[in-house]
Amino acid sequence: MSTSARPIDTERLSRARNRLAETFGITTLREHQELAGQNLILGISTMYDVPTGGGKTLAFYYPLFYYWEPGNEDPSCQKVVLVISPLTALMDSQAEELLNRGIPAVALHSRSNNSFDELFEVIFLSPEKALSSEFHEKVLKNFVFKDSCIAVVIDEAHCIIEWGPDFREDYDDLGKLRARLPSTIPVLIASATMPNKVRLSIQYKLGLGKDCAHVAVSNVKPNIAISVRIMQHPQNTYTDLMFLFPPDLHDVANFPQTLIYTNECQVAEEIQDFLRDRCPPTTGIPPDAFEFYHRSIDEGRKKIIQDGIRSGFYRCISATDALGMGMDFRGIRHVILWTEPRSFLSFVQKAGRCTRDFTELGEVILFITKKSYARHLVESELNEELDDGANDGDEIPAPDDEHDFPAMDRIAAIDIEEEQDEEVIGSPQIETQQSRRGRKKAATSAIEAKDRRFFSCLIATNQCRRIPWNEYFGNESKMSLFPAPLGARCCDNCNPDLFPAEFITIKSIHPTRAGRGLGAPTEQLKNAIEKALRSWRSHIISQDYPNQQIITGRQILADDVIERIASRPGAVVKYDTDVFHSIIPWHFGVVQYGSEVVAIVTKQSELFPNPEQQAREAAARERAYQQLTNASDKDYRRRLISVFNECWDAIYELTTGEMVIEGQGKN
Repeated sequence: MSTSARPIDTERLSRARNRLAETFGITTLREHQELAGQNLILGISTMYDVPTGGGKTLAFYYPLFYYWEPGNEDPSCQKVVLVISPLTALMDSQAEELLNRGIPAVALHSRSNNSFDELFEVIFLSPEKALSSEFHEKVLKNFVFKDSCIAVVIDEAHCIIEWGPDFREDYDDLGKLRARLPSTIPVLIASATMPNKVRLSIQYKLGLGKDCAHVAVSNVKPNIAISVRIMQHPQNTYTDLMFLFPPDLHDVANFPQTLIYTNECQVAEEIQDFLRDRCPPTTGIPPDAFEFYHRSIDEGRKKIIQDGIRSGFYRCISATDALGMGMDFRGIRHVILWTEPRSFLSFVQKAGRCTRDFTELGEVILFITKKSYARHLVESELNEELDDGANDGDEIPAPDDEHDFPAMDRIAAIDIEEEQDEEVIGSPQIETQQSRRGRKKAATSAIEAKDRRFFSCLIATNQCRRIPWNEYFGNESKMSLFPAPLGARCCDNCNPDLFPAEFITIKSIHPTRAGRGLGAPTEQLKNAIEKALRSWRSHIISQDYPNQQIITGRQILADDVIERIASRPGAVVKYDTDVFHSIIPWHFGVVQYGSEVVAIVTKQSELFPNPEQQAREAAARERAYQQLTNASDKDYRRRLISVFNECWDAIYELTTGEMVIEGQGKN
């Protein structure tokens, strides 16, 4: 992969430009697409720094159209572009799009049935597959492939830095791929988040040298409003998300399509349950319009959700980083980050998925706790002091408290090859990789420290939040992609009046205490309920989640929840599914399965009645009866006295029945 230029045919180039634009339904290519694409045709390796939604994938295929066009079967024109991609969902999505446009493409991974022997113009694969011995022997050593391959693209290249050193080993070893291919094949390194230090580190890891070309576009996206909100309520209640339902919302069409990013799979599920339960009926939004997405759901379900997002059926999706990377969801207007992600790069990646159409307005909101905000404020003030003795902050030591980073969303994103599948995540293998890469980790620490420094500044600053963003990515020296559209807001610091923060108060509609008189169950009833619920959850797994090993019965209904339910069956029977909101907290699956669990507890309570409870209930009934009897006796006595007083000394005319002399009652 060389930086030496090849001769170029201008007439042929013009035809390639027109065919590419026609195939993808656009009028003309942007300047950055022309520069990067022509560099590949010239044989020049290029760092390609373009924001999400900027159309960088068209540059991937530019050299292909220089040699080939749809329908051309001339063997001399059959060229191949190799695209290294981080996620199978992303590979499948991009390959499917090309196939729909008449471009032979394939995603090679463990879940696909495609063969190395078939002919394709674009091949998508993971770093693990690209460096596998099988791919090396069957493809890279093949002389036909070597003659046909005209470019190698590394998409989402920031993963080399974020994932390579200690998480996905093969990302750190992608330089080996260059050694296995002819040096004349150029490489395009593409990402929406490549600040200078990250870009130089990637160049070093891939052995590209400092003379590598650089095509850079500002990633600031002025059509997106940015704000940071401190949570008013406890984080695990999700009450702050009620701002999604303003009082004047009465039509699902007026609810902007929203992505809510979390760092944990369980939180994504709990947010879905919360929104389904709390969405006011007056909004007209059906419960099914809220959905969660993470790596543990099966591939078929992922495809259904992705299609539902594109069609607009799903209005609000709570997800980990498994959803979004490289995927073309054009309807998203709001992106909410529920607690800060692990890095500034990750924040910008997620923010970039908001409003891919640059003429439309969108909003990105970061929710953080008071404690997190205070920490970022202290770190920001400390960084200002360090600025007095530092050049650009790149050499600031990495923080010792790296465990303070939120849960690693990179783990939540994984859906890759068997070489690095779910079972190795969190295993000793990761620790071995970390210790084996101790020296390399030190080089990355400076990048992490600078990332953390600027992220703290964006969160804690009282000035424009785009200042640290632009400074970190060097946006002032890059070409601008588009101007701010009419009506665009900047951030909550620049335009505070345009970012009203709703004060949310919620009166609980669910019981918070079980009340008296419910009693403890017998040991026999408790054991029966526990046994019945464990049997039920096993049945649910086989019925609703067949042929998979990820979701277990304990995820549906945890052992400790079963124990609490079995210990308080009276509360379950009395309050129905409302009991699971506070008295017996149970989040995952309560919307879908809550009624079934209540029915099981009710049935077992009828089969195994509690004698002591029955005696207490009988005594209560007897007391109520006595109270009614006593009240009845008192009323009867009062009526007799009234009659006596009425008649005493009264004289009636027997023939007419009229009173002649009134009695002492006077009535």
